[in-house]
Amino acid sequence: MSQVLRTHAVSRLRYLVQQVDRFERFHAGSARLEINAFTDLFTTDDVLSQIWDELRRHLSVSPKAWHEQANREQRVPPLPEGAADCMAFRFATFRFMRSKKGDLQNFVSNLFPGSYLNERLMNWKRLIVHPFAADCRRLVSDLPGLLPQTEWVQLDEHLDAYFSGPFEEVGFGPRAWTDADDEGAEDSLAQAEAATEVAPAAEAGEVEGALAALEARVDEVAPSERDDVRLDVAALRIERGRPTFQRARFLARLQSLAERAPLKTACAALEAALAAE
Repeated sequence: MSQVLRTHAVSRLRYLVQQVDRFERFHAGSARLEINAFTDLFTTDDVLSQIWDELRRHLSVSPKAWHEQANREQRVPPLPEGAADCMAFRFATFRFMRSKKGDLQNFVSNLFPGSYLNERLMNWKRLIVHPFAADCRRLVSDLPGLLPQTEWVQLDEHLDAYFSGPFEEVGFGPRAWTDADDEGAEDSLAQAEAATEVAPAAEAGEVEGALAALEARVDEVAPSERDDVRLDVAALRIERGRPTFQRARFLARLQSLAERAPLKTACAALEAALAAE
């Protein structure tokens, strides 16, 4: 696996926290759309896909076999025991549910308690979705502090060490979400966002921190412009790293990016940080 910029890895982890918060709110009418979008993000993003690559090594139970057993016995089987195994199984379940063989509405209607579909879905989410979201927040809270203070990092190596070691003690595990977990969820979210918010600026100075913050906002741009904007932001980072830094060229590209509303504030912060050097 190739190395990635530390600031880029941290910004994508911050984006994961934002997407997990949105993802776990889905209901029966939006379930398929949200599951499809989230699994696409997790398996195609250059940083987040490495999380799935490492989790997959811990997967011991096939979601297809697990669901077949549940339908056959008309009861929900236990989840795997290991924390990393459980997180892997839960994401693999999302992938199964987006396949032709996965029928989420039928599965929850037959096997989970409730007087209507969304109540049954809520009980399924307590077993699968909310624990997975909690594990994502834990990962995002822990991982930035474990990465070396270097420009480039070998992310897969650190993910492997984390899932094989510390995560087994702090991961959610096989149990279902409870009302008590609801009380601590907001604190976990705040900790995860704080871990990714402060890391880039603290280690690399105001300009690098502001540049990382701008990178984190790219996915808020309209999809039709996103690829071009991502290239422009990458060009800013390349220009910034040149031995003969061309400030005028950097600012011209930055001002062009600032014309897009989702990037305006981040671009202004980057320009101010550059002026303060």
